[in-house]
Amino acid sequence: MDADPQPTDLDRYPTLTPTGQRLLSFLKEHPHGPLYRNESGNRLLPEEVAHVRSFESEVAAAAIDWRAGEPPRWLEEFTASTYADVPHYRRQGAPPARFEDIPSLSRADLSRDIAAFVPDSVPVERMINFRTSGTSGHPLLLASHPVVAASYLPFTSGRCAASASRSWRARARWGWC
Repeated sequence: MDADPQPTDLDRYPTLTPTGQRLLSFLKEHPHGPLYRNESGNRLLPEEVAHVRSFESEVAAAAIDWRAGEPPRWLEEFTASTYADVPHYRRQGAPPARFEDIPSLSRADLSRDIAAFVPDSVPVERMINFRTSGTSGHPLLLASHPVVAASYLPFTSGRCAASASRSWRARARWGWC
């Protein structure tokens, strides 16, 4: 049985324009261009690009409404949906009454069975796998959906970075955590 072929740049960047393709080729071929260790690409489909842009707008407009010492209002619903949709958590039974009582994870938990952390509602064929370098132990394979990976961008952009602390509610609403 042959291994899956490496994805092409068209697979990695399905919405890349011809101008973007030329720029990417230039960067990959230039002697001083960046080294691409994880060549996953964004793999965003056109409708997902619109979804991510909508999310960015929601993050920028999100109100900070957390009170010190209280969990955010959305946390209970998000936790319940995670326990229902993610095999690892579903095997634990009902969520604990307090978020703080959810057991923490280790690298070993993730490396034993990464598929157990992929929500049932996520199409597996759309997943991107990232590999860590292993500098703090063994290399680790992590699965992510293209929309999840792209949803981190609003937290690093200049106008949205200040909104990052208030936007977890938006991430939970969109199901991107």
